[in-house]
Amino acid sequence: LVWERYYDLSSQELGELIRNPKMGRPFHKIIHQFPKLNLAAHVQPISRSILQVELTVTPDFQWDDKVHNYAEPFWIIVEDNDGEKILHQEYFLLKKQYIGEDHTLNFTVPISEPLPPQYFIRVVSDKWIDSQTVLPVSFRYLILPEKYPPPTELLDLQPLPVTALKNPSYESLYQDFKHFNPVQTQVFDVLYNTSDSVLVAAATGSGKTICAEF
Repeated sequence: LVWERYYDLSSQELGELIRNPKMGRPFHKIIHQFPKLNLAAHVQPISRSILQVELTVTPDFQWDDKVHNYAEPFWIIVEDNDGEKILHQEYFLLKKQYIGEDHTLNFTVPISEPLPPQYFIRVVSDKWIDSQTVLPVSFRYLILPEKYPPPTELLDLQPLPVTALKNPSYESLYQDFKHFNPVQTQVFDVLYNTSDSVLVAAATGSGKTICAEF
């Protein structure tokens, strides 16, 4: 009988298994004091080479101060598909006062192409022998973002006059020049006339501060 199967047995079934009905209840208590964690993971690619992992750890055992003291230490380890390379590891301390709560950890791991079938998240007790939980994280339906698009070309546009702001109060803020520069001209319409989110990535000195004021 594999160890995990003992968790599913009642005290009566355990007593019958060890052929000592009177010991079924204390045996059941001891089994459920053995540190056991349930895991759930959500993965989201940040880029084609970096994966964001949100790991939820749920304690599934009965705390006893005499057995567990004030905390139980664990190691969280992410392994590649072959179990040959450790991609991430961190220390996790489960404290007594949080035994009844879910614990969420966020971290990133590298990914490569072609995508492997899965990674494995392994949570191992730092104190107890064979106290570990392994969660396979499948990449079967994982969709990576598109490869980086080329930078937007700077169009050969007629410089936009400051009067395009159509607000004397705003125009008075830019009395030092009469026209916006090429970058400001190109992004003016979407920044000034819409509420869309926009990323403007341009060289130092290209007028991005004024773009932010739009």
